[in-house]
Amino acid sequence: MKKPFDRKIELVCLIFIISIGIFLRFFQLSSVPPGLYQDETALGYNAYSILQTGKDEHGEIFPIYFESFGDFKLPVYIYLTVVSVALFGLTEFAIRFPSALFGSLTLLSAFFLIRQITVNTRLTLLLSALLAINPWHLFFSRAGFEVNVGLFFAVTGTWFLIKAIHQRVHYVLYTLAFLCFFLAAYSYNVSRILAPMLLLVFSILYTKSKTNKQKALFIIIPLLLLSSIMLLSLTVSSGGTTTNIIGGGDSLVNAIELRSYMIQMPDIVEKLFFSSPAQYIKQYIENIIGFLSPAFLFVSGSSHGNHGIATTGQFYLFEFFTVILGIFIGIRTKEKLAQFAGLWLLTTLAVIGVSNQAPHATRGFFLVLPLTCFSTLGLFSIFQYLHSRLSQRFIWIIPVFLVGIFVTMQVVQYFSSYYYRFPAVYAKQWRSQDKAVNLYLQGIEKEYDRIIIDQNANLIYTSLLFYQKYSPSQLHATQIRELKNKEGYYGVDKIGTYEFREITPEDTNLLNTLFVTDPDKEFPELIKIKEFAYPPRSVVLIHQGNLAQYPITDAAYTIYRTKEQ
Repeated sequence: MKKPFDRKIELVCLIFIISIGIFLRFFQLSSVPPGLYQDETALGYNAYSILQTGKDEHGEIFPIYFESFGDFKLPVYIYLTVVSVALFGLTEFAIRFPSALFGSLTLLSAFFLIRQITVNTRLTLLLSALLAINPWHLFFSRAGFEVNVGLFFAVTGTWFLIKAIHQRVHYVLYTLAFLCFFLAAYSYNVSRILAPMLLLVFSILYTKSKTNKQKALFIIIPLLLLSSIMLLSLTVSSGGTTTNIIGGGDSLVNAIELRSYMIQMPDIVEKLFFSSPAQYIKQYIENIIGFLSPAFLFVSGSSHGNHGIATTGQFYLFEFFTVILGIFIGIRTKEKLAQFAGLWLLTTLAVIGVSNQAPHATRGFFLVLPLTCFSTLGLFSIFQYLHSRLSQRFIWIIPVFLVGIFVTMQVVQYFSSYYYRFPAVYAKQWRSQDKAVNLYLQGIEKEYDRIIIDQNANLIYTSLLFYQKYSPSQLHATQIRELKNKEGYYGVDKIGTYEFREITPEDTNLLNTLFVTDPDKEFPELIKIKEFAYPPRSVVLIHQGNLAQYPITDAAYTIYRTKEQ
């Protein structure tokens, strides 16, 4: 039995870890990342519209699915943002507040979940510490990512579920578990399938007594069926965009191209080896391998500008060794933490393997928990080994010191890159100049009859709505929507005096008109009145064996007006 003093130390450690986690998730939250990307402005403005009118941007009253750009966003994050917008106004902080808050709460939920499984507080504290500084979890906790909230509900629901199982079918806990998984399913598209799967897997495998298992399933399965029917009906009725390997079509391109060279071969060969099902199976396996790629997880991370910083993997490099060690120890010792992590890992891979993009940092985000579990197990075993060799501590002091330097260097490099390099290099991907250009337009829009925003300028209409705090009632009355493209996405053609379209030569003859264009375009018939540029970034080249470094500034938007007013 632990002494009260030991418990106080563990409590102090937990408070310290959670405090560090909260600080890292809220520090400079409004300014890093350096702007709001299009999904954030869409989430924020829809929350603002709900708060003001009870309708989303399309005029739907308290919808469950938000049509937005045609990608049909799920409701949990938006309705949470309604609360933060009511508290903090329509600001960058308000949009990211739910993600930072629930990212911080996930550290606490993960602590209680893993302690419930392992009954080892020190091991659990180490896991919370690793998760608190994890690059993947930190990045997704500092922007408006719906999947981050979904992970919190999935982790919390699993904790309630396992706690209920250990308490011999506690109906209140089972209800709370289902509620959390239900909210997880309504937080992000992938978790619509993943959340019910996790609930079912852990209900079956963690309930050992046959009687308790029957009682647990008696509660869980009807609830799963009900939620699945609701989710399926919403999916069918919404007709959202396709993100799986079957509907996406990309996975068939290589097979069709290869099949074109096999015309002379027997039909049976084509059907067996080059058919659509065979290609889907191949793509599914490739996707799973892609999500487990060491380069993706430990070296460079996601190549998508909105999903990573490109100088660090989704985990630190040293965790490549601790994760492998943790998996090895888990297989050898059948450690409870490893069994839990393995179940979560395999269930997640089985679901996200159908994605039409792999590896994809958002769709694979649920992998952060099991891989952190394995990393914790590996690192904890190293600490235990060193502790057992305390009598030989002078032998170990040099390698321990060198490893400590190696780990510290990676952590320092990550945070330095995140707060200094990332905002400059990825300013365009995070639309850092959208706020400045929209506030400028808002200040002069009354002087013009119309404002044409060139579609090639890529100024998203939700940025205008968000930063100008555009009246939802006026939006509902004046907006004209464009037709959906082949992928199912669309924007708007017109909002009030703003028109979103390609600028034609005839437009230069219009009177009293303002134009927002791509900086690469030149309009000598018009008067240039303002230019917007992204922050300077550093370029380093090697020329004839010599290093050359110089700053470069990329143009963002150019504003013209007609000569005749």
